[in-house]
Amino acid sequence: RTRDLMQLLDNIGFLEVGKALDGSVSAAMGASPEEKKLIWDRYFAKLETFQKTYGHCFIPYPSDEKNIERKNLYEWVALQRRRFRIIVKKRSQGQSVGAIDLERFEKLEGLGFIFNLHEHKFQCSLIKLRFFHSRFGHSKVSPSYRDDPRLYTFVRRQRHLYRERLLKGAKNSLCDERIEKLSQLDFIWCPRGYSSFSSVDEISPDLS
Repeated sequence: RTRDLMQLLDNIGFLEVGKALDGSVSAAMGASPEEKKLIWDRYFAKLETFQKTYGHCFIPYPSDEKNIERKNLYEWVALQRRRFRIIVKKRSQGQSVGAIDLERFEKLEGLGFIFNLHEHKFQCSLIKLRFFHSRFGHSKVSPSYRDDPRLYTFVRRQRHLYRERLLKGAKNSLCDERIEKLSQLDFIWCPRGYSSFSSVDEISPDLS
């Protein structure tokens, strides 16, 4: 019976697999908790193999649409990020987490799984900017900086988000903590005539 379920999952698209992981389709198929666990463990094993091979858990979307196995793994990883984002938030707030969810969270965490891609990308860029600052003594990355062209894009993006907060009162991903970290690197927020602020304390309180 379990073998029949796994064969069925091999023959259907990921939408059904994803729903099965949430219990809806698997319940309709009469899957037991043990069988749902088998489904999750099977995809985790695939991710673990990928991590051991490439050293990370960033599954690329397959260029070949016929590579259903890789596409399913890609979608499964995306599903885990969506589901466990709630778990991460609960843990940070000191809320209780179910035993199964906690076990799975720790398994993924043990592989170096990145639950928040946006935060990960910001931190990676921040590390690069720190290196730039230690090398040149400032954070004024030029558009012509050839060692890492994306670093200028990152700097320009932070300035754009800052202006949105400053001029429009918009709430965006540039939180107070990020402003403080960038300001510690002598970050030039407004290089073209706007007032420059060196710390988060100088921003109007209603924008915090």
